[in-house]
Amino acid sequence: MSNVAELLKEASKLDRSDRAELVSSLLEDLDASPHYVTDEEALRRVDDLRSGKVKGLSEEEFWTACLPQGVAMKLPCVDLSTLGDRLLR
Repeated sequence: MSNVAELLKEASKLDRSDRAELVSSLLEDLDASPHYVTDEEALRRVDDLRSGKVKGLSEEEFWTACLPQGVAMKLPCVDLSTLGDRLLR
């Protein structure tokens, strides 16, 4: 079993709050200058999405906006669309 699979297996045993903290920490490590958002702001944004007040981006729109052109083609084949779900379920 790979290290990542072992980590995911262990992370799945954490409660929702601890998994969210883990995800946040891992995402911060990917960005040299993380953007801080309070819990209240995050909850407000979720409410805005659920109410239809704002429209979310598709995964393709997200990656197109985030990655410099051509970078996506160089990334390893990893299904990022379910990573957060796996850690937060």
